[in-house]
Amino acid sequence: MLAFVNIEHPSVLKDPRRAPYGLRDYYQRVINIAEAIRIPCHAVHYLDFSRDWLREHDIRAFFISGNVTDWEDYDRREFEPVWDVIRSGDVPVLGCCGGHQFIALAFGAECGPLGPLEPGEVDLMPEYKPGMRKERGYLPLDVLAKDDPLFDGFSESDPVIMESHYWEVCELPEGFELLAS
Repeated sequence: MLAFVNIEHPSVLKDPRRAPYGLRDYYQRVINIAEAIRIPCHAVHYLDFSRDWLREHDIRAFFISGNVTDWEDYDRREFEPVWDVIRSGDVPVLGCCGGHQFIALAFGAECGPLGPLEPGEVDLMPEYKPGMRKERGYLPLDVLAKDDPLFDGFSESDPVIMESHYWEVCELPEGFELLAS
C-alpha cells in the first residue's frame, strides 16, 4: 500500500478560491499513482500522518505533494511526525516539488525563494508572489546519474517534466547525492 501525503497549509485548503482546484489535482494524483503502479494509494494530510497511521494502512512507501504556501508560514513542529519517518529511513519516500524541499528541510538543508526578478525579466505568474522569479512549464530533467535504479525504464533522452515553483533547495543535505536537477 502507498500513501500520498498532502503538505499544503490548512489555510489554503480552506480558501474557497484555491481549495477546490488544489484538492481536485491532489486526488487526481492519488488516482494516477495507484493506476501507474497498480498498488492502492491512500491520501493523507500531513497533520493526520503518524507512524500509527502508516501501520494501520500497511503503507510500504509514500509520496509527498507540492505546496503553494511559503515554508515560513507553517508551524514546523507540526511536520515532526512526517520528518521522523523520513529521517528513520524505514519507509521509502519520494517528494515532488515542495515535497522535495520538505525532505531537504527534514535533514536541515536550506530552502528559499529563487530570488527577485531582474530588470526586464518576465513574471511568469504575476498573480502569485509578484516580482519573484519563478520556473514554470515543461522542462527537461537533467539526469546526472543515469545508472541509478530510480531512473530504470526512462528513455535515453532526459524526460520532460512539468514544474511550477519559486522556491528551491539551496544546498543538499549532508550525505545526499545529486542525481538529477
